[in-house]
Amino acid sequence: MKRLVIALFASAGALLAPSAQATPPDIATAGDQPFAATPDRVFVLRSTSDNLGQYTGSQGETFLVAIDVATGEETYWLVYREKQTVVYDNDTAEGRVETELLARDDWHDPYAIVADAGATLAPFATRGEALEFASSADGERYTVTYEDGPTFAFSRADAFAQMDRSLAALAERVEDFERMAPMSTRDLYRDPWIDRESCSFSNLGWSVGPEGSFQLIRIKCDDDEGLGIVSLIQVIAPE
Repeated sequence: MKRLVIALFASAGALLAPSAQATPPDIATAGDQPFAATPDRVFVLRSTSDNLGQYTGSQGETFLVAIDVATGEETYWLVYREKQTVVYDNDTAEGRVETELLARDDWHDPYAIVADAGATLAPFATRGEALEFASSADGERYTVTYEDGPTFAFSRADAFAQMDRSLAALAERVEDFERMAPMSTRDLYRDPWIDRESCSFSNLGWSVGPEGSFQLIRIKCDDDEGLGIVSLIQVIAPE
């Protein structure tokens, strides 16, 4: 059974330690870190990894993602891609990790991109503290309210739809390496094993400027056995 684990500040290429289990679970990861922002776009670093269905290898990638404040549309640039393999020499029982850097000609400098966009690097300016981050009685709609400031609102359905779009976008962009299991890396992102009843939302603060404002939230979801979480940043425009 496949597992999708999306960890906050995921480390690309993290290798699993060997265990007595004969076959490791298929684990793909992805997680967001705030990177920069303009009044109309928020930039995050989205790191992914896949254990390739084995204990002795992994692949990892990092993308710069620009999220449009008004529409939620995402634009991607590849920043980093690697494959790691644990190699056991004949004269030692301890393995060593070999890292292969991939697609170097396709890498982009994230600092150059945000500089061209006139973006402010994280931590960018935020205003006030949330006085409320609550849902309606049926738990479907959430609001974030600030004293003498804007009100932001979003629904669980909209947040899930945005999460699905983000994972589908990753499925189109991650490298599809050869794996031990029959499913591909892209399959893991197309059909993640997520328990949506477990999902919660956290307030990452709001930013305001002369040209507009936005609210950042993080959506976190456990899988059905508590093996991992989904943790992605989403951007909410004011009402």
